[in-house]
Amino acid sequence: MRIRFIQTSDAVRYAPMLDVTSVSVRAFCARNAYEYESFRGLKVGARPQDATYNRIALLNESIDAGFEGWLVFLDTDAFIVDLRFDLDAYLKRYEDRALILRPSVPGAEGAWRVNVGVLFVNTRHPLAVTAMRAWRRMLHIAKAAGQIALPPHYALVDDQKLLQFHLMLTPALRRATHYEDPRLINGAEASFIAHYLLSDVPDLDMRIAMIAARIDRAFAEAEIDPTPWRGVQT
Repeated sequence: MRIRFIQTSDAVRYAPMLDVTSVSVRAFCARNAYEYESFRGLKVGARPQDATYNRIALLNESIDAGFEGWLVFLDTDAFIVDLRFDLDAYLKRYEDRALILRPSVPGAEGAWRVNVGVLFVNTRHPLAVTAMRAWRRMLHIAKAAGQIALPPHYALVDDQKLLQFHLMLTPALRRATHYEDPRLINGAEASFIAHYLLSDVPDLDMRIAMIAARIDRAFAEAEIDPTPWRGVQT
C-alpha cells in the first residue's frame, strides 16, 4: 500500500513553520518507508495565505501522475506527534473509504462541514478521485470569478468551503467518508496528527515555538533522535 504525505507553504512567510513541522513528518515517513512531498511557493494567487490552495493542485498532480494509494495532506501547522503510530493497520480498517477527515463538529457523521487541515484521500476509490477533480474545477471557477484575489473577509469561498460544497452536493461521498475524532487527528491535543490552528494561537512566532516544543516531546516520547531530520529544508 503506497502512502504519500504532502505539505506545502509559501516561500517566505510560512516557510519557517514548514521547516519545523516537516521534521516530524519526514521522520515518520522515513521510519515507515512512506513517500514525502513538499512544495514551497504558490500554485494559485499572489499572497502568502494563498498557499492554502496549493493542496488542491498537489493532490490532483499526484492523481494525474497515476498515484494509487493514500495521499495524506497536512496543513503547514499540522504535524506528527506519535512517531510509532501504526498507520498501515489504521488505513487497512478504512480501505473501503474515499476520504478520512475531521468534521467541524466533533462526532458528527455524514457531515459536509469539515476541516481539511488534515485530509486522507484514497485514490483507489472513484468517489475520492471525482471529489479531487471537482475541487480543482471549482477552484478554477472561483479564480475566474475573482474570488481568490479578494480579502478573506470579502470572499464567498476558500479552499475548505469549496470541498464542503462538493460534500454537501454529494451524499454518496459523505457516506464513503470516515469522520475521525479530533482526539486522534486534526486537533490541538490529537494523539497522532496534531494541528495548532491560527484561530487558537494568532501569533505566528509563538505558534512555531509551541509546535517545535511539542515535536521535541514527540521525539523524546518515541526515544528517537531528531538530528537526521533537522536543518534539512524540504
